[in-house]
Amino acid sequence: MSKNPSKLNKASVTTLVDAMRYWARTTPDAPAWWIEHGDGFRAISWKEIEQASLLYADLLLANIKIQPAVNASDSRLSEVPHSISDRIMSYLPNGIEWAIVDLACQILGLVHVPIDRRISERKFDEYRMRIKPIYEVVSGFNFDDLLGRSYSSEALSRHLQRHRLNGSEVATILYTSGTSGRAEGVMLSHENLIQNAWAKLDAVPQSPHDRRLNILPFAHAYARTCELSTWLLSGSSMVCVGRYDQMLKVAPVFRPTLINAVPYHFQKLRENIVSRFGTIATLEKPLQECLGESLRVLASGGAGLSDDVFSFFEKLGFPIIQGYGLTEASPVICSNSIQDPKANCVGRPVKDTDVFIDDEQRLFVKGPGVMVGYWDNPEATSRRIRGGWLETGDRAKRLPDGSIRILGRCDDRIVLSTGDKIDPLLVEHRLVEIASIDHLVLVGNHEKFVSAVVSTKEKNEPAMLNEIQSLLEDWPAYAVPKRLVLTDDTWSLESGLLNHKGAVIRSAVLKKYQLRIGQLYHPSLGRRQESLEPSQGQQDAKPSDQNRDGVQQ
Repeated sequence: MSKNPSKLNKASVTTLVDAMRYWARTTPDAPAWWIEHGDGFRAISWKEIEQASLLYADLLLANIKIQPAVNASDSRLSEVPHSISDRIMSYLPNGIEWAIVDLACQILGLVHVPIDRRISERKFDEYRMRIKPIYEVVSGFNFDDLLGRSYSSEALSRHLQRHRLNGSEVATILYTSGTSGRAEGVMLSHENLIQNAWAKLDAVPQSPHDRRLNILPFAHAYARTCELSTWLLSGSSMVCVGRYDQMLKVAPVFRPTLINAVPYHFQKLRENIVSRFGTIATLEKPLQECLGESLRVLASGGAGLSDDVFSFFEKLGFPIIQGYGLTEASPVICSNSIQDPKANCVGRPVKDTDVFIDDEQRLFVKGPGVMVGYWDNPEATSRRIRGGWLETGDRAKRLPDGSIRILGRCDDRIVLSTGDKIDPLLVEHRLVEIASIDHLVLVGNHEKFVSAVVSTKEKNEPAMLNEIQSLLEDWPAYAVPKRLVLTDDTWSLESGLLNHKGAVIRSAVLKKYQLRIGQLYHPSLGRRQESLEPSQGQQDAKPSDQNRDGVQQ
């Protein structure tokens, strides 16, 4: 056994399977995964992870020799041997089965295409037709039954001797959320996954002593890299939960050291803490009671975290580590560090990653995390990557210390008929600090003034406008909403107004409320135009043109 098994040699890792085998060899009995068992948890060792991965690879290899392609347009015959670049499509919930299927695909050199279990059957069928998999894994298996399976490794040995993987080969295809257009399959190589995970570990170091509680779907890049890949490279251990309420049940017993989540989860956690323990002034160790006494790191991604949520956890002694990325970059581009967490900032570019911000504040990235390309869409790939630089589609600002602040999507920028420009994301993050506001979207592109669609139980529009104007009193007058669409509709994943990360799908909101938005600006609405003009005091307070960055603070 190695004297220092916590030191994994980066040069020796071509695929994540190499990392798994390293831990199985150096710390075979150490816990790698935890599953609920009775009133507690049962540990699954690294050696068992390796055995299960090889067993499932052998089983998969046998099945794809006799399993015809499912709904594939080329209708390949079952006796045709599979290719190393063939695709296996899975439709599994998070759990050890998901990880075993992924590792087995990497062992065989097959491309794993995981599909989020929360999508509709119609969307799943669409992905199937686009991917043309040679085999589908649509149900889980019993881990103990798999370990108890006897097999001959002869076929698997022959396969491994024939196929030698290199880091540039495609390991997985992950579908984007599709919130800004058609969902695309992003091809990521073994090197993409490994190098991006190493970069994240450079910003947020982890070790075999860490216990991670997973609540994010592995079928998306955030958890794919920041949970699975970092789990394998760090040799830490993991337990999975499917819902927020399960997290609150499991965490005090499991006592995780690491939790990655999206802003929605932290908003819910704050509400839960306040309801259980009272106001911030009276709180003593509420996080430890909710999430266990071993907690070390809370990390957020997938969407912007509001300043008030960051401030709340900072006062509890756990400032949330924020990061930024996108599927096409594997996904991490920037990350705050444990030593220097910041609000309203996604940190510096991660190791070996370069960013460029042009005169229009558009953000570009270059580095080992940049995708191979979009599956079966070379035209879209060439539009997105030019000269090795990936256009993120986001607008950003570099802060004096080199950190990056995300201003919003390029396509979301509101340009008023007055020529004033507003980055809605920044205003929206400030306004959701109002307790009565669940969600909010600014509107008014090409109009004279900006308005907002607000998901709220509040019925008094003048009262809410007063609260909004008070909160934004230090912002330019043109960035302050003058009219509102108030709705008590629930914005959720099921309603189609939020994505899987809990972020608002702006285009869906604009479409759903387009009639009411139009009425805000229709002359027959009957409101006096002069009431929309800023007061003399607001005009006096309005920053000069050269200080319009005030909108983006």
